[in-house]
Amino acid sequence: MFARIALTTHRIPAMLAGALVLILGVFASAQMAAAQALPECNYSYPSGQTEYSCFCPPGRGDGSIWGTGLYTSDSDLCTAAKHAGMIGKAGGNIRAVVQPGQANYPSTAQNGITSSEWGSYSESIEFYLPGQAVIARLPGCDYYFPSDKVEYACSCAPGDFDGAVWGSGTYTSDSDLCTAARHAGVIGAGGGDIFAVARPGLEKYPSTTQNGITSSDWGSYSSSIEFVVNLAVEPVPVPLASGPVCGKFPVGATTHDCVCAASGAAAVGPVWGSNPYVTDSDICEAARHAGVIGAAGGAVRLFGLPGLAAYAGSARNGVTSYDWAAYGASFSFDGNLR
Repeated sequence: MFARIALTTHRIPAMLAGALVLILGVFASAQMAAAQALPECNYSYPSGQTEYSCFCPPGRGDGSIWGTGLYTSDSDLCTAAKHAGMIGKAGGNIRAVVQPGQANYPSTAQNGITSSEWGSYSESIEFYLPGQAVIARLPGCDYYFPSDKVEYACSCAPGDFDGAVWGSGTYTSDSDLCTAARHAGVIGAGGGDIFAVARPGLEKYPSTTQNGITSSDWGSYSSSIEFVVNLAVEPVPVPLASGPVCGKFPVGATTHDCVCAASGAAAVGPVWGSNPYVTDSDICEAARHAGVIGAAGGAVRLFGLPGLAAYAGSARNGVTSYDWAAYGASFSFDGNLR
């Protein structure tokens, strides 16, 4: 009698443990069912959809993917989502969004998955949380400024700076865009978005070494490009001869209009750089150096640019500028006003 009671009480913990396992199993099944409320993901992004939400089952994560953050749209969706850190080994719901094609898709190892590198591709995908605002990405840059545009916004891939460049600050329009943007200092080694504008051709394009890039000399060319920092560029009225007299470039300005007196009419200061220039440079001497005004002076328009790691001096148009090391801000001139 006592032995049977002991046996019964000994079995109670085991029975409770079994019930707990059953309850946890039911809870896990309910969670999986909730996750699977979305359809199971295709292997690649469905053509023609701007956004796609789906469920990645456990074990899906061994497909081929190209890129990092932005992936080619033929990448395996669940593998790319794991690489991006949006889901783990257990799978789960994902939200993928179409983005413009890029010029380069870099390879990285993240979250136990190594993506592959790829060059230009027509369409990208990016992953977002439910309800998260989508960032409109720019398309990858062409090698050259499009001949049918007056302005062009695009995105440069990290390290994509091995093209040919002619000029400094103002470049021939057949210069490699991303390499020229890196030379100008508007992007760093990690790449990024750029905004280029068409400019008239110049008689000469000088060579300088800036930001690890050496540009080449060139003579006369029919069209040019420059880079503008502010993507929402507003038209600026053409400065009048009666406008403010040029002094120092205003701190933090994105554009600045002023008027230079004729040579010899005012004291002149030093100039550092070769378009772009250190913002502490004498504007009118820099303008003569750049060739946007002559001995008679005249109205000039300047664009504010980021600082460079180094500025190369040169002798041009009767003005000698000087080398300088790193500086926090630069300016260049609008050649359209010449």
